[in-house]
Amino acid sequence: MLIDSARQCEAHAKKMLAGVRDGSASSEEIREALAVSKAIAGINAAFQTAAAGAVAGRERHGDGGAEVLAEAAGLSRGQARSQVKVAEALRDVPLVRDAVESGMVSQANAKQLAAAVEKAGAQAVESDGALLDKAHTMRPEQFTREARRWTVERDGDDGVSEHARQRARRCVRMWKSDDGMVRLHGEFDSVTGQRIRKRLRAEAGRMFDADRKSAGKHDAGNNGAGSNGAGRRSFDQCMADALDNLTEGA
Repeated sequence: MLIDSARQCEAHAKKMLAGVRDGSASSEEIREALAVSKAIAGINAAFQTAAAGAVAGRERHGDGGAEVLAEAAGLSRGQARSQVKVAEALRDVPLVRDAVESGMVSQANAKQLAAAVEKAGAQAVESDGALLDKAHTMRPEQFTREARRWTVERDGDDGVSEHARQRARRCVRMWKSDDGMVRLHGEFDSVTGQRIRKRLRAEAGRMFDADRKSAGKHDAGNNGAGSNGAGRRSFDQCMADALDNLTEGA
C-alpha cells in the first residue's frame, strides 16, 4: 500500500514536470502549482524523516534515523542529522509539528522554530501564534532574523545569553578541496564578526583604491589608450589578500 502511494506521487510529479516543459500550462497555472509544490516538498521531507526514524527504531540504530535518511534521501550526514534533530525538537509542539508536516512551514523555517523551542521552551513557542504565522509567510532569511529576535526578547537579559551562545559556537575551519584550493569557513558572534568584517573591508578597500589609482596612471602613460586590467584585483581578491596581510601582521 505504501509503495503504491509512493509510485503514484512519483508519476504525478513527472506529469507536473512534463506540463511545464511542453508549454501547455499557463503562467498563472504554473504559479499555482509552484505554491502547491512547496507543500509537497515539506510533506515529502516529513515523510522521509518519519520513515527513516521508523526503520532505525525497528532495527535499533540509535541515531533517530539519520544514517537511513542520509542514504535514502541522498543527504549529507550533517543535513540528515539536522533534519532528525528538528523533527525531535518539534515532537512536543503539536501545532508547529503539524504545520511543518503539512508543508505550510518550510524546512528552513522549521529549523529556526526548533532552535526557538530549544532556547525558550515548547510552551512559549506553541503559545505564540504570531511566530508560527511568520514562519508560514516569511522567507527563510527574514524568519531567521525574526526567530532570533523573538528568542533574545525572551531571554530577559538584553541578549547576553544569545551572545554567550554565539561565542560558544565560534569556529574557523580550513581544508584543501579537490581542486587544490584551500577553503576557509568561519562563524563568529555578531560583535566579533562585525569587528573582523570592518577590519577586512578597510584593508581591502585600501588595496582596491591603490590598484585603481595605479591603473589610472598606467592609462595616462599610454596616452589614454586604456588598460587591459592586468594586475588589478577584484574586491573579493582584495579581501583575500587583506586576510593574508592581517594574519601575517598578527
